[in-house]
Amino acid sequence: MSGKPYVPYRVFYVRGRGGEIVAAYATNTVRMRGNRGAVFLGAYAATSRQYQGVGFMRELYASALMQSVRDACSLGTTLQLALGECTEAGRRTWARLGRKEPYIRRPDGTHVAVYVVQPPLSFNLATGLPSTGATTVNERMMVDGFGSKVTKDLLIGGFGGLCDWTGRRESDEFAGDNPSASYAVYRSCFSGLERDFATRLNGGTLVLLSIDERAALEFMGVTFRDPL
Repeated sequence: MSGKPYVPYRVFYVRGRGGEIVAAYATNTVRMRGNRGAVFLGAYAATSRQYQGVGFMRELYASALMQSVRDACSLGTTLQLALGECTEAGRRTWARLGRKEPYIRRPDGTHVAVYVVQPPLSFNLATGLPSTGATTVNERMMVDGFGSKVTKDLLIGGFGGLCDWTGRRESDEFAGDNPSASYAVYRSCFSGLERDFATRLNGGTLVLLSIDERAALEFMGVTFRDPL
């Protein structure tokens, strides 16, 4: 990896009786793109197998969310959205915490899941390209509007905030034969991700569904597509 680690996290954790960390949740709260408020970003969550199901993640989420409200105030704005990627194994956990999954309902009634592409975190500063082994990852997306309507523009602003958070390097940090070109390559990685995300929201109406709501629609014969 070229350069220093550059993506800041606020980590909440639980220690076991022996002092070992048995559950952790890494987050941050940043401004959304377009001055729409702040977005609460969940980056990583894990619980040791022997402690799963006892409610540690619920407590960590509550603590992180309260801190996120304070962080949004310190940014001079209000919390508008929670956004995070989710593995298949974690869907039920986040659903119990109020998260829903965004879908685009096509004119024919088909519901297409809106997935999020996790940006790479490590870059070669001489080329602007992701470091060897640092790749983009397609993940299921889960969101919460905290009682307010979640729109396409809000999701675009939230994903823009995610890209601003992970793509924080400045042009003077790049090296190589042509640092300006390296920086342009670096920025194009994020602008491409944002453009592709906005494109995935086209072609229909945005709807948010819980896992149980999706299951009920599937039982009624509605077709779902998960292009992951």
